[in-house]
Amino acid sequence: MGKVDGDRARAVPAARLRRWSVAGTAAFGWGLLMLAVLHLLGLRNPLTDPISSYAITEVGSSLLAAALLSLAIGTIAVLGMLRAGPAPVSRTTATLFGSSAVGLTMAAAFPTSTAVDSSATSGMIHFYASLVAFLSVPGIGFSMLDRLRGTAAGRQLANMLRWSLVCLALFGLSYAFANWIEVELLTDLLPIGLVQRVVLGMDIALLIFLLQLARRPQTT
Repeated sequence: MGKVDGDRARAVPAARLRRWSVAGTAAFGWGLLMLAVLHLLGLRNPLTDPISSYAITEVGSSLLAAALLSLAIGTIAVLGMLRAGPAPVSRTTATLFGSSAVGLTMAAAFPTSTAVDSSATSGMIHFYASLVAFLSVPGIGFSMLDRLRGTAAGRQLANMLRWSLVCLALFGLSYAFANWIEVELLTDLLPIGLVQRVVLGMDIALLIFLLQLARRPQTT
């Protein structure tokens, strides 16, 4: 009887883990699909135009919102998978997951100020919400490094975080060149649209890595 009860107890977390895994995979898959369609139909320059500029049209606004909301759901699913495992997730890690998901959701709900029917306030909320979402994902990775110290996964995560920080630094420079310094040569060398997409790609890659990591028996 005790063995049966133990098997049932192990089956419950495994079933919960599968549900979160399916939800996360579907959410990230849908979000990436929406971003791909957005770039195909949006008629924007991916080198110079930020992703938020796709919200200028009604169709682009809907696709962008769908993509950001899907990524937010995927982010919560990764947290759900990690919490379903035996190793505890720190409060800092959980908070960073939450801030990333909330940032993505707020960015979807409040379009940039250049979008249709948007305001300067909406644009400001969109900017800071996107910034929080961008910064929170590397923070999640750093908060998990101690947990993975000495493992192959930990070394891989550390390498991804180094690249993520480089991309964030380049994005900061490209934003400064495009909005404050306004040196055409520097803007051409670091086009803000391209660098922003690289940062977003790194964040999504890091979250998907954590999703895959949470499926491994040694982590979950």
